[in-house]
Amino acid sequence: MKSLKILGLAIFLFSFGLFVVSITLSQHVLNDAAIASLKKHHKETLKEQAGAQFGKEYSNNFTFIQELKPLLKKTQEALEKKAGIDPANNVWNATNLPEGVSEWDYRMSDGDVKGYLASISKDSATGLLPNNAGLFFFLIFILGSIGAFMYIVPDVSKIPGIKHDGIFHSAVTKGIIPILQMVLVTITIAVTCYIMYSEGALFYLKCTLLFTAAVLALIYFKESRERKQPWAPGSSSIGNGWIGIIMGTFLILFYIVLYFYPHYITNWVLLVDPIKRALSGGKPADRWFLYGFLYCLVMIVMGVRMIIKYRHNRYQLFRTGSVLFFQLAFAFLIPELLGRFNNPAVDLKNAWPLDYSFYYDYRLDAMLVQNDNYFLGMHVGTAMFVWGILLTLVIVPFFTYYYGKRWYCSWVCGCGGLAETLGDPFRQQSDKTLRAWRIERYVIHTVMVFVFVLTIVVLYHYISGNNKLDLWLVEFDAYQIRTWYGFLIGSIFAGVVGTGFYPLMGNRMWCRYGCPLAGIMGIVQRFKSRFRITTNGGQCISCGNCSTYCEMGIDVRHYAQRGQDIVRASCVGCGVCSAVCPRGVLRLENSSEDTGDRALDVRNVHVKMEDVTYL
Repeated sequence: MKSLKILGLAIFLFSFGLFVVSITLSQHVLNDAAIASLKKHHKETLKEQAGAQFGKEYSNNFTFIQELKPLLKKTQEALEKKAGIDPANNVWNATNLPEGVSEWDYRMSDGDVKGYLASISKDSATGLLPNNAGLFFFLIFILGSIGAFMYIVPDVSKIPGIKHDGIFHSAVTKGIIPILQMVLVTITIAVTCYIMYSEGALFYLKCTLLFTAAVLALIYFKESRERKQPWAPGSSSIGNGWIGIIMGTFLILFYIVLYFYPHYITNWVLLVDPIKRALSGGKPADRWFLYGFLYCLVMIVMGVRMIIKYRHNRYQLFRTGSVLFFQLAFAFLIPELLGRFNNPAVDLKNAWPLDYSFYYDYRLDAMLVQNDNYFLGMHVGTAMFVWGILLTLVIVPFFTYYYGKRWYCSWVCGCGGLAETLGDPFRQQSDKTLRAWRIERYVIHTVMVFVFVLTIVVLYHYISGNNKLDLWLVEFDAYQIRTWYGFLIGSIFAGVVGTGFYPLMGNRMWCRYGCPLAGIMGIVQRFKSRFRITTNGGQCISCGNCSTYCEMGIDVRHYAQRGQDIVRASCVGCGVCSAVCPRGVLRLENSSEDTGDRALDVRNVHVKMEDVTYL
């Protein structure tokens, strides 16, 4: 078995290395085929500006992109000049357009420039990988998955469940020490600000700095008030696993490139292009289809690991199967099939405010205005709109009342699914301190406030047509605030931090600190839900397994020792605390609505030594 695991690891590392290197395995030629997807006037002007660059062959995509960027900028400036745009004389609207052509069909926006970088890079590719995409797909994804299964499946010979087999001494799973965690968060904020500054997005930079300052000020004043002194990060001899740091660095870089520099990974998009065309009826793949494919593949592989590890626990088996089903069906396949029939390609299980763009004008238009399809006599777009509202206002509160957050966070949600599969080896790294608990509340509720403000502004814009809204003596611009929220929360927090920090700070960073839907369900769970984790304190031996493996940073042992039911807003009901308890102390239950009492009752009698009398 050991030899099989070593062979499987070697195969996986080969496929992973090939995956990384494959972004360089193409040549590029700027020709008519490469610019075929551009708008008519953009295409013509780019050919005029290209000169000798048109038809030139480049050895790799990096050199091609470095020359394509200034060419697109030149094209943009030429189109602006032709359209009569004159910033020097404060002329910002087109005054000279061809007959029958709208302004933004003629002018090239900054969004067009970014989109063309990726599309031209993809369509101009030739050489080793583009000409052998099927072979590379097999070597990278299929062979890599086989290697991963060869490493994972032999664990079926082991006793099921979590074992203390050096998990805090492994270079993969022991994480980093607290001071480095603070340094990492600081670096992430700094890199975020740099990306915005380099892109010229000064408004987003100011908003990010303001958001960060507001959260830090809230933390500082609350901590000073409660502890009477500033706090400092703790020290620990555990941490700094070098393999985990490498893994975390790769994940962080992957998300940064995916969100902000997708033109560098067009070779990866080419690998999955045939699958996209088969599912969507000929539509080409883009970075988001690539991401969805990788997301599902990783969840399947690591889901098998999860099933083998917890095969003794039916709750874990059903829960793992549920998140795999909802990710594959509702988040991946159904949106592709909807798009195939010219419907909005939406994830029907994604509820506002996690789906923060649900009320954006282009989403509402796609459902209510542009969609002409009917199914069983119902207008498909209207049905999607009504379903989205019912999901948020009726279904989410109803099921949270009866089953707590676990019905969504641990059984349905794609973010939770990835955290429970790919992130499972790192669940023990979550911070269990009271300080982390307080920071968790400050940050997640701040995000909730921002998403409510965002939604009010974009709905006001859609209904009134006015792009600006004065709210609490502050003027909000709908386009700016929604782009900023998507950048900072949707990309940096949910992606770069939420997944990239798995090997460094635990697997539920986004769910615990940032997800606004989890925050709303947490309030319902804490004050108006039948869900609880009951404890039989008399059986507790204080082994600490429950607290160690709580991915949400709850000190479960503290409650178990006191015989106190666990009713915490952050608990996602994953059930791992119950699965790892050697004495059956913990049970996930749905009972009567006695929230006000059950979280306070202490059923163990604690007697001080000085109160004991010897007879």
